[in-house]
Parts: sequence; C-alpha cells; structure tokens
Amino acid sequence: MHHRHAQRYVLRQFGLRSLLKFGFALGIAAGFVPSLITTLAVAALVSFLKRFLEHLMEVSQPLPLLNQRITFDFVQLLHLSGAYESLVFVDNNLGLFALALFLLLSCVVAISFGIASITGAIVYNVLAKTTGGLEFELEEGRTSASKE
Repeated sequence: MHHRHAQRYVLRQFGLRSLLKFGFALGIAAGFVPSLITTLAVAALVSFLKRFLEHLMEVSQPLPLLNQRITFDFVQLLHLSGAYESLVFVDNNLGLFALALFLLLSCVVAISFGIASITGAIVYNVLAKTTGGLEFELEEGRTSASKE
C-alpha cells in the first residue's frame, strides 16, 4: 500500500517585482495580435481616406446647355486641405507610422497589464495580511512510470 503525503501551503503575499515583470510579459504577448490588426486597419484607413479625398478634388458635372463641364474641388470647398495634406504625409511614410503605432499600442497594452497585475497583487497582499492568505494543499502525484 502506497501512502500519499499531502502538504499544506499558504500564499501570504505576491512579490510585486516578479508580478510586474510577468504582467508586462503577458501584456506584450496578449497585445501582439490586436496591436498588429489595429495597425493594419489604421494603415488601410489612411490609404482609403487619401484616395477618397483625391476623388473629391475633381468632381465634374456636364452642362449640356453650354456644352461644357463644370468641375468642383470639394476638398477646398469643405476646407479639408489640411486633412488631405496630413493623410498624404502619413501615407508617404506609412511604414514608419505603422511601426510607431504598433510599438505604441504594444506598450500601452503591456503597461496596462503590468498596472493591473500590480494592483491585483497589492489588493491581495493587503487582504492576505488580515485574512491569512489563501491556503492550499499539494500532494505528490503519480507519474506514468509509477502506475505500472
């Protein structure tokens, strides 16, 4: 007959530094795909808006009575020249802006996870001082070799 030995442990507090590092690492891992998707979506939106405003620069309408066409520049009429120039600048430097946006979003997610981890640890540590912490029991498990 094989006796199992169980040991009781109490989690009194979390180490803040290790949990902060873990939170940052988890944030980077969790934020990678959403940051990448958001960056690609913003890059596509910038290019789309630039092309859309370019189409609004020369909208022409035929005037059959005068046998002529009248052309409107809706970017000028709607005072969108500044927005258009900004979109052209960003679109011309899209690789750099996409990289900067990706890094910024990744950092925001990592910092958010780090702050959430630290906040949770501080709350737990304060509660653990008054309640004694979480108690749990561990026992030795069987490996596949010991089952035979």
